[in-house]
Amino acid sequence: MGLGRDLLHEIIRLRREKILGGRPNVIEIGAQQLSNDFLRADDELKEVFALFERPPMPALAAPVDAGHVAGLELQPKDAPGSQPFWEALGFAYSALDFDGHRHSYPLDLNRDVVTDELRNRFDLVVNAGTTEHVANQDNAFKVIHDLTRTGGVMIHDVPASGMMTHGLITYTMKFFWHLCRENDYQVLRLEMAPGGAAVLPDNIVGTNREFGQRHGSIHFEDEPIRDWTIAATLRKTTGKAFVTPMDLPVELMAQRPRPGMVTRGVHRVLSRLRRI
Repeated sequence: MGLGRDLLHEIIRLRREKILGGRPNVIEIGAQQLSNDFLRADDELKEVFALFERPPMPALAAPVDAGHVAGLELQPKDAPGSQPFWEALGFAYSALDFDGHRHSYPLDLNRDVVTDELRNRFDLVVNAGTTEHVANQDNAFKVIHDLTRTGGVMIHDVPASGMMTHGLITYTMKFFWHLCRENDYQVLRLEMAPGGAAVLPDNIVGTNREFGQRHGSIHFEDEPIRDWTIAATLRKTTGKAFVTPMDLPVELMAQRPRPGMVTRGVHRVLSRLRRI
């Protein structure tokens, strides 16, 4: 995914509500490109530059028709990068990417940790469709947490259903409810939005036919499946360490070990060792 018109709407809202200051530090999780939807958003671009008291920037690029799939416009492979937009808006720009391309910091979201140079540094962290390509969700969201300064904002725009061959992960609202509950994030926005619809991709149909046992399910290959995304804008309110969300009811949360905590069982073991 690239940055779209919805990201502009959210930046405008955060600026109007004085949540984003005039010269923020922004970091993208995955160096982003600008979608055709973004490039066509003339009114929003004019407004966002006015709100940040910056002169209008020259046209970034003309939209390029790369076709449509299931009613959704495809993003051209050579779509312009987002760095010139952020810098023209007055932001100090950085990005993380696994291979360090587009002048980004090389970082593997599956296993790497945030360096001291980047920790707690950023006013805005943008995850515009990157973390769904990462298997280790615990580490990916810990990285985002650690990049964000206390009081800073995290914007997520991620797939919730459909898009069955897009990434490794799709998200649920419950994931974000628990992510916020366990890390004391303030919810500034949290909503699901529908997208296009498509039938089962041929490679999924082929896998069902070759390896499946429920042969009656093949009729689903002609049934349209709707795409949904989740948009979450969250504010980090404390400096505490990241807590991995777990699907536990509230009454059991107090029994769960947290970063920096020593559980009752460990206390008992330590007591026994002291008596030996």
